[in-house]
Amino acid sequence: MSGDINVQTFSGKVNISNNLLVGSGHLFVDTQNNLVGLRTSDPQAGLHVESNTYVRDDFRVGQSIVMHETSGLHTAGSFVGDGQVLDL
Repeated sequence: MSGDINVQTFSGKVNISNNLLVGSGHLFVDTQNNLVGLRTSDPQAGLHVESNTYVRDDFRVGQSIVMHETSGLHTAGSFVGDGQVLDL
């Protein structure tokens, strides 16, 4: 399909049988491999973001890593170990 597509509001769902590209690579949905790209049309993971990311509330990675703001900005380069507090 080429050209523009107009989507109207209605009850139900929109079924797209091919890949979906919104804008010039701002949002890309690979329907064959179930991948989504933000600012990339070549996603390499379930969700691939090629830009800064803002998370308003808690940010989770699996069951093990949870980051949240308590009294300011938090910066982490890497995580090593099991999260125990060590006396240095």
